[in-house]
Amino acid sequence: MEKILKGYSVQVENGVVASITYDGSDNVTVAGLCDIHTHGAMGHDVSEATQEALDAVSKFYLDNGVTAFSPTFVATPLDKLDKQLDKLYSLKQNYARMLPAHLEGPYISIEHKGAQPAENIALEYKDEDAWFFEKHREHVGIVTLCPAVKGVEKLVKLLVSLGIKVQGGHDNARYPDIEKCMSAGLDGVTHIFCGCSTSVRGKTDFEKLLGLTETGLYCDELYVEAIADGKHLSKDLVKFIHKCKPADKIIYVSDSLSPAGMPLGEYKLGDHDIFSTDEVAYLKDMSSIAGSITNLSKMVRLALNHGHTLDTALTCTSSNPREYMGLNTEIKVGDKADFVVFDNDGRLKRVVLGVNEINY
Repeated sequence: MEKILKGYSVQVENGVVASITYDGSDNVTVAGLCDIHTHGAMGHDVSEATQEALDAVSKFYLDNGVTAFSPTFVATPLDKLDKQLDKLYSLKQNYARMLPAHLEGPYISIEHKGAQPAENIALEYKDEDAWFFEKHREHVGIVTLCPAVKGVEKLVKLLVSLGIKVQGGHDNARYPDIEKCMSAGLDGVTHIFCGCSTSVRGKTDFEKLLGLTETGLYCDELYVEAIADGKHLSKDLVKFIHKCKPADKIIYVSDSLSPAGMPLGEYKLGDHDIFSTDEVAYLKDMSSIAGSITNLSKMVRLALNHGHTLDTALTCTSSNPREYMGLNTEIKVGDKADFVVFDNDGRLKRVVLGVNEINY
């Protein structure tokens, strides 16, 4: 079957795909949307690691077509993160499927930290930190790091050996360091154009080299995350990314925070105060955008409004992130039901994950 089914109806029995029939409808069906970078929603941050918080955020995701997500953590000391992951992955998963976590840091740069807590950033990877990743190899799916951090090439090799994806981000790196990490297994760029290094002249040699932004656009083998909410990236900047990158290497991410799905007001990102408008969330001191309040199904509609095709929008929110995380990208009879249905205008019509079904 194709990854995007047009004009088909999918029947489900006891949470399993029973049949797929062509009916000529306006149904556009794809495997469930997959958000590989999201911190929370509905007033909760995933770092709370409580059943209440997990149920709230995962129900919000499922209600909006996201059937799988990577709970994402800001830079956090490893001993604290160890306890959070232990607690989070002991909870019952009642709604959207929780994938292994995405860790932003702690091995990132101060210069491009964005909303990351500066006090938690580690400027060097040390061998004694390996225990954490070895212990949580089943609980960690992606690590965002700065390719210029001391000892980071050794960390990349360790993570790849453990089956953990490595992305560059929140960095101040230049191409030679990025290239070394790519050779060691780095395969993606975290929210490109947001907290990513760019081309600058060296302070002593004055040589101008690629930064992570240019490297992500130049190297076809790299995946790039894009926060396609119209605020982090303008519609023209998203079009520019699509102009530069192969269609199968762009992943839309929400980078949503606890205010997603909630009224305007003050909320938390980890331990830090943030506030939301009707477009985006900011740090309380207005020094930086903190993250998004836009879910992936809304990004599908925004993509259409910005001139992209529905196929492009669904490829970037379903097929590409699912393939990146090793999930099924096709809908097949006999498989567990995990799909969403849109109409031709990008409006969500149906969400099915196992026995959970939502119709709009």
